[in-house]
Amino acid sequence: MKTINQTDFTQALSILFRETFEGMPTPEELVYLDLDAGIFVTLGVIDASQASTETNSSTIAAHSEHARLYLELLDNYLNKDLRIIDFKQSWRVKTVGEDEWDALRENISKTYRKVSETFQKNDDWELDSITVAMGIIAHTAYHLGAIRQMAKNL
Repeated sequence: MKTINQTDFTQALSILFRETFEGMPTPEELVYLDLDAGIFVTLGVIDASQASTETNSSTIAAHSEHARLYLELLDNYLNKDLRIIDFKQSWRVKTVGEDEWDALRENISKTYRKVSETFQKNDDWELDSITVAMGIIAHTAYHLGAIRQMAKNL
């Protein structure tokens, strides 16, 4: 069985992770999203009122908190912290004021930076941690798509 170079894996994972959250500045760097379609760009143009508008029993604020909570789970997992997180609590976020919305977006950014640092210092990519890291990217991409669709209808 052929093995994957750990540095190559970390770099590839980081590229996809960065694109999911930051978007990419040029078309040449894109792997799967439209230009400037990452979480930060998307959430940056949504105000608290829009984030609180319910669509199909959910809000952009709820999707955002849910994605942040999953990031926290990933960081905990990669740091061998296996505490249980109540994912249902993220869906309880419905209405946010401007200050709460700003804080939520900042918390997503902080958690993203923390996970990015964890990726770079992780030198023990085993099957479980690879699967969880890749799953978080896919899971976040799903919520990004849901948020972008909800924002289109506002």
